[in-house]
Amino acid sequence: MPSDIKARIEALHEWYCENVARVRLTPEIERLWLEWFTAGYCGPDLRAVLLYLRRQISYGKRNQGATKLRNLFARSEDGSFGRFDEDLGLARAQGNLKLDKPMTRTPDAPCIPSVPSVPSVPSVPYSAETPEAAAALAELRALKETLR
Repeated sequence: MPSDIKARIEALHEWYCENVARVRLTPEIERLWLEWFTAGYCGPDLRAVLLYLRRQISYGKRNQGATKLRNLFARSEDGSFGRFDEDLGLARAQGNLKLDKPMTRTPDAPCIPSVPSVPSVPSVPYSAETPEAAAALAELRALKETLR
């Protein structure tokens, strides 16, 4: 395992222990974290899901066991992190997570985009006064009207 991934796992595991529950970082738990990172998740995703789950627990819709690592990272039949992915989608849909009880600190493992970065393209001066721009604007307005 590369040292940067190991450091991310240790840092995020420490954050989880500070904010949720103390769990020893065993090789099995390390493997869970590694699979979770490999699936494309990151610290802010975990924070969003845990805040969402805390809210659901306070409403009585979920139980405290939902925040356990083994339950968070449980695999569905197709091998994906189905439940985590579903909870992440619901957390993002709610969008107002900052109103919840604050955690000790934010996990600092940034999300790694799954798509390669696009090189920047130099900007070209744009003038809305050109005939091409006016035609494009008229076309967009016509399209907008057809969608209503």
